[in-house]
Amino acid sequence: MEEKRFVRDLVEGEKVSAAFYVSFKRPIQTYAKGFWFELRVGDRTGELPAKYWGGRNEEAVQMIFDSIRDGDIVLVSGTVQKYRDRLEISANPEEKQGVKKLKPGEYDLSHFVAVTDKNIPEMYCRLLEWVGSIQDPYLSKLLCNLFQDDGFAQRFQKCPAAIKHHGNVVGGLLEHTLATLDICHSMQSIYSELDRDLMVAGALLHDIGKVEEYEVSTRISASDPGRLMGHIFLGAEMVRKQIASIEGFPDTLAWKLTHTILSSHGAMEYGSPVVPMFPEALAISLADEAEARMDKMLRLMRTTRTEDDWTYCEDVGSVYLK
Repeated sequence: MEEKRFVRDLVEGEKVSAAFYVSFKRPIQTYAKGFWFELRVGDRTGELPAKYWGGRNEEAVQMIFDSIRDGDIVLVSGTVQKYRDRLEISANPEEKQGVKKLKPGEYDLSHFVAVTDKNIPEMYCRLLEWVGSIQDPYLSKLLCNLFQDDGFAQRFQKCPAAIKHHGNVVGGLLEHTLATLDICHSMQSIYSELDRDLMVAGALLHDIGKVEEYEVSTRISASDPGRLMGHIFLGAEMVRKQIASIEGFPDTLAWKLTHTILSSHGAMEYGSPVVPMFPEALAISLADEAEARMDKMLRLMRTTRTEDDWTYCEDVGSVYLK
């Protein structure tokens, strides 16, 4: 196997032989010379189609197709081509090219799922310091029950913040949560009437449902509950269950804390079933959006490879690079 070529580095016309994860399979179809199928493949830098142009032996093509499943790592040998202004890999067996499923140990997992460049254990210690700073006894017990549980702690530390956008790395949720907390803390230093404990607890919990929404294997993907319900509902449900286990938890505090999760996207068109209805909820939603947007723009500036002074991304818009 040749040295790994990442999706973002591929150029039209080059020959490539590299490992990619599989995120989608398109059924076998016919063409003039026989049978072909398409895979959606990728690595930590992006995705693109890979098309296998088999011969007239349908059984042989079917055997290759059936050997590959979503989430597998495959070695794709082919030529990078452009189709409808998008790059794809064309694998032609007549040119000794093809697609082959790889076994564990035959690839480097770090090529497919990126890990934050920050120290995860140190970040989690910082998060536990935030948990320990809570004075309200009910919020303190709730947060300790969650974040000091070893099983939950491991899941939270591994969880990404997204599949393709900001924080789509192992440790991304932890990194995003800490940044959101720091922004909320800055707001509280300006607006002293904000309830610090409620705001900090809400910031700690606002994306907690992502530990149920995302799965990390050879790629970051959405779980069935994540697809069906989303992290906002899952997070609110997780917190309500924890609250129910704490005797005497005040009803008003319970509803307000739940509301900070449900309203954390700030608007219904962005996925929140309700909009923020008190200052602490508003602060959390604003901090969440600010962190996500800033992360996207900074990451775009770090990764863009161009001699131009400007770049454009649909999620971010035009960005000045100088």
